[in-house]
Amino acid sequence: MKLIIKENILKHFLVILCSVIFYPLVTNSFKGIDGNNFGNLMTIISILLVTVCFANFEFKYQSVDLDSHSLRFFSHLATFIFLLLTAVLLIMVCVGIGIVFPSMYFLILILSVLLYLSIVVFDFWDIFRRI
Repeated sequence: MKLIIKENILKHFLVILCSVIFYPLVTNSFKGIDGNNFGNLMTIISILLVTVCFANFEFKYQSVDLDSHSLRFFSHLATFIFLLLTAVLLIMVCVGIGIVFPSMYFLILILSVLLYLSIVVFDFWDIFRRI
């Protein structure tokens, strides 16, 4: 297996680990949210989520010299940040929906997991088409 694939697997593992660490922070932050302001909060989270998804999908491994260790590191760092932001924002959506609309929680959770998995698949696809 090529080194960049191993690095990418490690990057995704670290994103999941960091997301798990962020989960209690998110749940504690959402405890004091007034239901009347929930729509405003979801709008802000949605704007951030769309922005980070655009940034993530704009990045291409094809434009990176993968033989350069520093460029490869910065590529992984950039995509790590995009993925972590995406994961944490999706956690925020799920937790918020779970508080305000508990009956919708499971559906939103499944959709969020599918969205995140599609971004992971896209990240690997982008590497595979480069190597």
